[in-house]
Amino acid sequence: MMSSNPKVSVIMPVYNAKEYVEGTIKSVLSQTFRDFELIIIDDGSFDGSAEICEYFSIEDSRVRLRRQENHGICVSRNTAIDMANGQYVAFCDHDDIYEPDYLKLLVEAADDNNADLVKGQYKGIIETNGKETANSIMDYLDGECSLERLLRNYKYFLRTINVLWNGLYVRKIIVECNIRFDESFKAGWEDNIFNLHYLKNCKKIFGVNKLIYSHIRRSGQSASLGYNSRRTDDLMKVYQEEACFLEKKKSIVSGRTFIEHQNRFLTAFKTELWYADCPLTKEEKIRKITMFMKNRKDFRKTELKDFVTVLKENPRATIKWLLFHWKMPCLLCLYWDVKGN
Repeated sequence: MMSSNPKVSVIMPVYNAKEYVEGTIKSVLSQTFRDFELIIIDDGSFDGSAEICEYFSIEDSRVRLRRQENHGICVSRNTAIDMANGQYVAFCDHDDIYEPDYLKLLVEAADDNNADLVKGQYKGIIETNGKETANSIMDYLDGECSLERLLRNYKYFLRTINVLWNGLYVRKIIVECNIRFDESFKAGWEDNIFNLHYLKNCKKIFGVNKLIYSHIRRSGQSASLGYNSRRTDDLMKVYQEEACFLEKKKSIVSGRTFIEHQNRFLTAFKTELWYADCPLTKEEKIRKITMFMKNRKDFRKTELKDFVTVLKENPRATIKWLLFHWKMPCLLCLYWDVKGN
């Protein structure tokens, strides 16, 4: 029997994931930590996913199901936050996998260290035609993670803000600070703004460098694989949000982190505009890149030592950043046409 005040509320939006959602739900329900509710928002599925979710809501009292018309993942998550009763909130995508100790490890870390946010290690998997074609382990820091510690190594800052499902959040902070998902986002990147808003109200972050989650991107199905005409606008919104956040912390943001921050979005723009199915002409791509260059925030000067460090580690990234920094969109696009990344 589920408690009326469970320790954790796990939020899972579902939309047309019939082939995968059963395995995902089972991975949550088989957690070694048992004091949780699983809130499933069926976002207007029409492929049989809703019936699978309904079965589990009948079979297991910890599952709470709500059906709604299709409004997108951000609306679904906001709806679930309004329904949640747990002290903590965790997230799960409808076609991913919770490792068995996910909740146990993160709840223990949060309770033992009075943490406002706990983040863990995850595995990224790419599947093509039903076969795994690539995978990588995204590690995380162990122990207390101050913003200064995170910003000394930008990749860990990214693993803190870029996704939701590798973390445990305090519901009271979300509710009292009115942290919501931006419902205008329809093609990814919404996690970043939510996390940045959460970090502004977060006093203590703790890391658990153990594998807790497997995130699977399937070619032809993932919203992040393939061109989407809205995404470059969303990228600019996220870039501005992150740049403003880092600007307020610029006393602890190194020149290297500043370069990596700008390169992150530059790479994202390149990926989006050079998808095989992107219909934009070369001139239209140049206009998109030019707009990004005009609206960038140069809140910090880079020192020679930072530039040299990045140059040694990744010459190609340094070249494209210089072309971006010197506002040479035509040369940058030509470089990408010839060299790729």
